[in-house]
Amino acid sequence: MLRIAGRLVSTALPIALGLALLPFLLLAEFNHPSGDNFCYAVSFLDPDFSGLLDVVGDWYRRWNARYFSVFLIGSYFTFFDMLSTYRWVPISLFLAWWLCAYLLLRTIFPAPQSRGALAVAALLLLVAYTLGMPKVSNGFYHVTGAFQYQTGNIFTLLLLACLLRIRSSEPRAIAYAIAAGFLSFAVVGSTEMHMALMVSLVTGMTIYVWLTGRPQRWYWLILWIVTVLSAALMIVAPGNENRGINFPNRHQFGFSVSQSLYYGWLWLTEWLKNPLLWIVSVFLTTPLTIISCRIDLFRFTRWYHLVGVLIFCLMLVVGCFFIGFWAMGKPLPPRAINVVYFIFLLGWFLALGILSRLYLRGRINSLTQSIPAFPGQVFRIAVALVLMMAIFKNHHFERAYADLTTKSVPYHQAFIDRYAKIEVARTQSLDLLEVPHIKRKIKPRTIMVTDITTNVMDFRNDCYAEYFGITAIRIY
Repeated sequence: MLRIAGRLVSTALPIALGLALLPFLLLAEFNHPSGDNFCYAVSFLDPDFSGLLDVVGDWYRRWNARYFSVFLIGSYFTFFDMLSTYRWVPISLFLAWWLCAYLLLRTIFPAPQSRGALAVAALLLLVAYTLGMPKVSNGFYHVTGAFQYQTGNIFTLLLLACLLRIRSSEPRAIAYAIAAGFLSFAVVGSTEMHMALMVSLVTGMTIYVWLTGRPQRWYWLILWIVTVLSAALMIVAPGNENRGINFPNRHQFGFSVSQSLYYGWLWLTEWLKNPLLWIVSVFLTTPLTIISCRIDLFRFTRWYHLVGVLIFCLMLVVGCFFIGFWAMGKPLPPRAINVVYFIFLLGWFLALGILSRLYLRGRINSLTQSIPAFPGQVFRIAVALVLMMAIFKNHHFERAYADLTTKSVPYHQAFIDRYAKIEVARTQSLDLLEVPHIKRKIKPRTIMVTDITTNVMDFRNDCYAEYFGITAIRIY
């Protein structure tokens, strides 16, 4: 009977994880461009520029140092029609996140581990991230934000897999090192938070492999040079200063340190209060305690490794907030905190794996003999059931479900009506088009970020009008 219940729960869990993501995937169908989407689109469709790289260079000089993110944004707006393909971007990002997480897990837990189990584990990590991130709309649905903040996360997962393969796959180490170099260039050029992550991680690992005399140390040295040069390319961009002059409270060291410590502590406590994080951690403890005793990654870990990981992650989280206060003099926006949360999860689950290995060193046999199988199975089934209940009671899931069932259709229709009025205004050459605002009761907060305003001169209104080829537009 217990075995049957275990099989039913094992079957129900991936179904539950899929259902947890289903509202987010279906909402993509009702997603519409907003905010600076139109500004970026207009710039990359500007005939005065000679091509994609020319526009990327212009953004780099004028406003945005994130060379790789801007390149991705430009590639999308150059080769795809925004209005007809916008809904496919979130789906692609969810899929890419899951696949890269799976590849990372396959690297950490190689054969003979079950590929199906690792696919479910990757899906669980995606669900945990999606349901715990500060703002889902900026994370996956707002294209210009997602191509800056979420693609950096996705490439980080893929880069970590390559870095681990440099360590474990000597015959193919050079191929993985080359791939890691390209990925490091991409990740660093995504956001300043990703830059901080990669510079600190690659620097620490390079020092470690040289001190221990590892045979791959030359690969790591070259990778470190690529990472540092990529970071320098971000730091010296003229656009940093052009954008920074809009933040008069920037570059205050004492203020930045104190506020980054405060906000780092504030968000860490907020994330640690999330019951879903703890339930996922307890659920993963049992397989981690078994697997971590068998794989190379955790074989030589000691307690000081755990302490080092915790200190490194804490410093990195605080450092990310420091970047925001130093550059802007104010807290990071939610879209950037999505990245910090991703970094926190990487450190959290790494520390969990090390802790599982350390706690069970020399005890696995005695624990196996002393703990009866029946209570252990009951406990795993109970945790899985609690996990599924916690997922469906999560506020992000409840909001996404409510947005899908009550708001998405009228929200979508409001934009269809707006586009029809824009088409009429374009054919009649109206001087000013006024369209209804999106009512609060139909705003799906899961996917909507911002909209045009009542001010014709607002940059969002100006870019909106230029994209559609009309004189001016505002809401009423």
